[in-house]
Amino acid sequence: MNRYLKKGIWILCAILIILQTVFAAFYMVPQQEGLRYLADAVKVSETGKILLSSPVLSLWGLLSRLLHIRAYTFLLHVLPFIIIPLCYAAYIFLVLSLPVASEHKPAVLFFICLLQLFGYQSETLVPVTLLLGWYTGYALSAHLFLPLLLVFLIRYLKKHPVRETAGADIPYEEDEDMKHKYLNSRNLGIALLVVLLLFTAVTFILNRKINNLHLATQNLQKSIEGKGEMVEFRGALGDEGKGYILVGGDGGISVLFGGDEADGPALYEEIAKYGQNVDNWYLKEGEQGAYEYCRQQGVSVSHVYVMQGMEEVQ
Repeated sequence: MNRYLKKGIWILCAILIILQTVFAAFYMVPQQEGLRYLADAVKVSETGKILLSSPVLSLWGLLSRLLHIRAYTFLLHVLPFIIIPLCYAAYIFLVLSLPVASEHKPAVLFFICLLQLFGYQSETLVPVTLLLGWYTGYALSAHLFLPLLLVFLIRYLKKHPVRETAGADIPYEEDEDMKHKYLNSRNLGIALLVVLLLFTAVTFILNRKINNLHLATQNLQKSIEGKGEMVEFRGALGDEGKGYILVGGDGGISVLFGGDEADGPALYEEIAKYGQNVDNWYLKEGEQGAYEYCRQQGVSVSHVYVMQGMEEVQ
C-alpha cells in the first residue's frame, strides 16, 4: 500500500467518525429499548437520586443536572461529541498496537468504522451498538473499555512473550520468530471469529428489522380497519390535534402520537377511559413527553414504534 492510499484511508476513517458523531447528535431517534434507558437518566436528573440499577445513566443524569442541561438534550445532542470520538480513540490505540504491518492498519480501522454502521434501527442491540447506545454502560464496555483492555493485553504479550523452555535446542532468534508467528496466527483466528459473529449479528438485525416493519404495518392496519371507535386527542389546551386513540372491536387500544410532556395528564385521562393497557403506540419523531408521562402513571405498552421522516401538512 503506497503512502497516498494509506493517507487517504486515514482521512476516510476520520470522515466516517465525524459523520457518525454528527448523525448521532442531530438525526438519531431513540428506539423502543433506548427510551427505557433514557428514562432512567431523566429520573436522576429530575430527582437527584442515583439509581443503583443504572449506574452509567445515573452519571449522565447527574451531569445534566450539574450543567443545567435537560437530560434528553445532554444525552442526545451533547454526549455523542464526547463518547463516540473517545471510543474511536480507543479503537485507534488498538489498531496501532496490533502486530500487523503498518500499511494494513488504516484498512483495519476502516473496517471497524464500517462495522459500526450495521445494527441501526435494531431494538435488540441498541445497548451495545455505538451509533445507538453511546449513553449506555453496555456501549462503553464494548467500545471503550474492551479495546483498551485488548491494548494492554497485546502490549503485555509483546513485552513478556511465552517461552518454551522444556527441551528446546532452537536458537533464540528463530524462537522469537516462531513466537511472533504464533501471536499473529492467534490474532488472525480471533479476528475471523469476530467477523463471523458480526456477520451473524447483522443477519439477525436485518431479519428483525424486516419483521418489525411488517408487524407495525399489520397492527396499524388492524387498528384502523377493525370495528371500534377513533377518538381525536386535542392536547392539554384542547386547541390543537395531538394524536388519536384507536379502540378496536376486541377492546385493543392503539395510540397515534400524543404530544409533549405538558399533554401527558390530559392524554392519560383519555386513555384511562378504556383501560391501562395499550397494544400499540406510534410515536411521532421528537415527541415522547406524553408517552413517558403515561408510562409513569402505570400505563403498560406492548409495542412501541417510532415513526420517522413524517411531514406536517398545513
